[in-house]
Amino acid sequence: MKLAEALIIRAANNRRLDELTRRIQGNLWIQEGDKPAEDVSALLNELEMLIVGQTVLIRRINYTNSMTIVDTANSASMSDLIAERDDRRTRQRIWMVFANALRQHPGRQAKSEIKFLPTVSAKEMNDIADAAAKSLRDLDTQIQAANWTTELL
Repeated sequence: MKLAEALIIRAANNRRLDELTRRIQGNLWIQEGDKPAEDVSALLNELEMLIVGQTVLIRRINYTNSMTIVDTANSASMSDLIAERDDRRTRQRIWMVFANALRQHPGRQAKSEIKFLPTVSAKEMNDIADAAAKSLRDLDTQIQAANWTTELL
């Protein structure tokens, strides 16, 4: 199985965990004399088995990520690239917040009101945000390509 397939299964398992949790929660209480719509014990057993399987899968994914060298020039593992992607995603998000804030000029209603001026160039902030977004896309593409060529350990 490829790493990408394991990641797809992990995501599907997470959705299934959410679904089972909602179904169990919806059957925890019934009116006296009624029967639950579903067998809570069976759902709890299924939930437990799914959690155990998910834990094993996540361990295998994490092990594969730590053992797979993707960027040989820098000896960077998949785990290193994922951490770098998180860093780039954070930076890109923050720069976009700044760029958006510069687009929302406070303005004045009358000439007697205090005039507000930007402390940095909106174009420069937009350029930085765009470069961060491109950098994030490039790294994410590299990670995705490696996911489809790496065997799950």
